[in-house]
Amino acid sequence: MGILTKLFPGEMGLGHPSGMKLWLQSGTGQIAFDEIDAGEWTPILNSLSDGLILIDTSANTKVFNRAALKLLGRKPLNQCALFHSDKITQFDPEKMPLKRALAGEEVDYIEAFLRTPAYPEGIFIEIGAAPIRDQWGHIYGAVALLRDISKRKIAEEELRHSKFRFETFSHMVNDYVWEWDLLSDISWRQGRRNAYGYCEEEIRSADKWWREKIHPEDRERIFSLHEELINGIRPSWRAEYRWRKNDGSYVYVIGQAHVTRRDEHNRPIYIMGASLDITDRRVTEERLAQLALIVESTEDAVFSIDLNRTILSWNQGAEKLFGYTAEEAIGRDAGFLGDPDAAVEEAASKLMPKILNGESIQRFEMWRKKKNGERMLLSYTVSPTKNEKGEVAGVCVVARDITDLRKAEDEVRRLASNLARSNEELKQFAYVASHDISEPLRTMSNFASLLKMDYLNRLDSSGQESVNFIIDASNRMKHLIDSLLNYSQVEQTSLNLQRVDCALLIERLKIDLKSSLENSKAELIVGDLPTVNADEVQLNQLFQNFISNALKFFRNAPPRVTISGKRDGEEWIFSVKDEGIGIDPNHHGRIFQTFQRLNSNGEFPGGGLGLATCKKIVDRHGGRIWVESFPGHGTTFYFSIPALLGIDQRE
Repeated sequence: MGILTKLFPGEMGLGHPSGMKLWLQSGTGQIAFDEIDAGEWTPILNSLSDGLILIDTSANTKVFNRAALKLLGRKPLNQCALFHSDKITQFDPEKMPLKRALAGEEVDYIEAFLRTPAYPEGIFIEIGAAPIRDQWGHIYGAVALLRDISKRKIAEEELRHSKFRFETFSHMVNDYVWEWDLLSDISWRQGRRNAYGYCEEEIRSADKWWREKIHPEDRERIFSLHEELINGIRPSWRAEYRWRKNDGSYVYVIGQAHVTRRDEHNRPIYIMGASLDITDRRVTEERLAQLALIVESTEDAVFSIDLNRTILSWNQGAEKLFGYTAEEAIGRDAGFLGDPDAAVEEAASKLMPKILNGESIQRFEMWRKKKNGERMLLSYTVSPTKNEKGEVAGVCVVARDITDLRKAEDEVRRLASNLARSNEELKQFAYVASHDISEPLRTMSNFASLLKMDYLNRLDSSGQESVNFIIDASNRMKHLIDSLLNYSQVEQTSLNLQRVDCALLIERLKIDLKSSLENSKAELIVGDLPTVNADEVQLNQLFQNFISNALKFFRNAPPRVTISGKRDGEEWIFSVKDEGIGIDPNHHGRIFQTFQRLNSNGEFPGGGLGLATCKKIVDRHGGRIWVESFPGHGTTFYFSIPALLGIDQRE
């Protein structure tokens, strides 16, 4: 008979309360029962899988088929515990389906929850009811159909839970999960929907939208895989590609797609897939690849060993340094690289506890042997390597040949010793120059002066000129010896750094140079000067040399010297400006060298060490010195002093 889907009440003839005309629609068509007794068609109704109940206007049951009996027992429907689908709210007695049908209402199928002695835990049913009318339209009964939908409800509930679990899982994992209905070209996306910056409203045609987001360089490869999936050539695909985010940037993803439903011709109609952002992993892999390239290309030997001293890796630098190929070294005990020096091996063994404690060893020196037997001194950097549990599993070793470096260091020490000895000899020379040479020079100068005083009138012009030559030469020699002594003493004493008020220092210097300033009628202009960290004695000598230089190199107008200072970043810049004869720019590089004179002694006296001494003083203070000058336009000397304290103490 099949499942009853609809029952159409017919007409009851007048005076035939037990007869009716019904149309029964089932899965196999329609069957008409024309004014027959209920007992005659009861076997037919009992074959239905749906429950059938007919009642009269007094709610007396007239028909109660076997399916209804199984669902309700013998209890009338109106007296059963009938609840709404929430299993809690009981039906209002006045709104029971048959009650409503007797009132003339056709009740379309509604879901209800039923508890009966046969089903104490309850079952879900579907109920439909309709009034039965006579030929004049008067209601003389009602019919109800009941269908057990428990299995369907269980399946629906399971499906709902399954979908909920799927959506929850999709939101929990990092994967971007999607579903694609090929028939409607509609897609649903879960998971990291915001990770790529798109919202559902932005997704147009699923196929077109997806294709547009793949990097142009990856499209042909991924499209080919996807076409094979859609055409049934492959059941799934998995590949890495680049995906464009909503902000225009690309991320690396690993994507996959699977056919989950096919039509009757085995053609895919539903696809599910996922993509995982692996950008961080790719960046890490690229960095590791770069690191591996660096390790392979470095001149240093880089290799790793485990805690059993077995060599695990061996780069090209190690091959070149030790002479063993990777095939010869990997898998061997690292001891074969050692030098038979018990003291060295003992020192190396003492480092192992530190390494096991996670410490790195920097620049540990050991003698080793090459494959050809040549000994070499190596500088080692040893760092522990750890396993996935964070435990020390071995070490990474970086070795560099410092044999030549050690020889060079020994040579530097030898030269430094020679230099120290030469400096000591220079000090001795300065002492000799200041005492042993100066003494006979003074004697010669004094006697020449006495000769000039006592015998001036007895000497002819040639004799007088000779005496003057002796006196002038003695004075120049004395000045040269004093300059040389000052130059040598700049580095003989350590810097006594202290806060020096430069303005006060210049005021004191004016007093020392009073005679020279008055004789030359010079004008000394002092600008705003700071307090700096410097050696006061050497700073005094520095300014004195610059001022003396300005008072010396002028021609007609009286000298005019301007001194100023200003802060420039991390240093103080000082300038000493004059309006003298100036210096040719071609000679700017020479003037700070020793014994470099640009003018003759007859025109401008000097020993050629004043500016060289200035440079040495500035160098000792960690500063710079330079000059700006043109012939006939004066000269400006600049020098800097680091602002060690960085404090401007000018009032």
